[in-house]
Amino acid sequence: MSLKLANVNAVIVAHQFNPSIVSQLWLVAHGLLGPDDFESGCIFTDGLVQVTSREFNMLLTPDQCQFSPRTSLEHQQQVVVDRLGAMVQLLPHIPYRGFGLNFTWHASDSEEDVKRLARSLFFVEGSRLHDFFRTPDSRFGGYLSQDRLGFRLRLDAKPGIGLTSNGEKYQFLQFAFNFHLDLSLTGPVVVPDPARRIVESLVQWNAAYDLSKEIAEVASGMEIE
Repeated sequence: MSLKLANVNAVIVAHQFNPSIVSQLWLVAHGLLGPDDFESGCIFTDGLVQVTSREFNMLLTPDQCQFSPRTSLEHQQQVVVDRLGAMVQLLPHIPYRGFGLNFTWHASDSEEDVKRLARSLFFVEGSRLHDFFRTPDSRFGGYLSQDRLGFRLRLDAKPGIGLTSNGEKYQFLQFAFNFHLDLSLTGPVVVPDPARRIVESLVQWNAAYDLSKEIAEVASGMEIE
């Protein structure tokens, strides 16, 4: 069995981004990227911005910014703070609604081993609901959440099917970690300065990664590849 990190990103949700502001010229003028840092695949329109660079990918739409660092793990937090954090500081008046750090792990093995692992973690003996799912073809997953690192940690775990580079199918159990921060002014806790809260929370990137890795390793009984 093997455990690998399948995806990482930071997502900011806002009531109304204005993608047209974040032009190629704007990014260069504010030192977020150099003139030669842009790679193929970049798109700059009034309704959508897609940035591809050596350090990160970013997708900006009117209601969301998705930022994915492309560097090695030891440099990811610095890139997230220096690039995404700086952009948020330059746009403090946007009505930010939510923010999250996401780490997705895949524990893969044979179909039978993945089924066995999922059942051992999530089947509850004596559960009136699970009594309906005692057949050999049943699949199991779960949702868990708690307050950690100043976020609401949400873990969604479920079986999945992937494709190898050769086009062959393989089975995995996915552990999708979302470290969520509610920035809505109408929520139970009012956040007076959402932009500053986002910037302050970005420094938890490494700690959030470490926690997700620890939980995925313990739950799966595997170590990262």
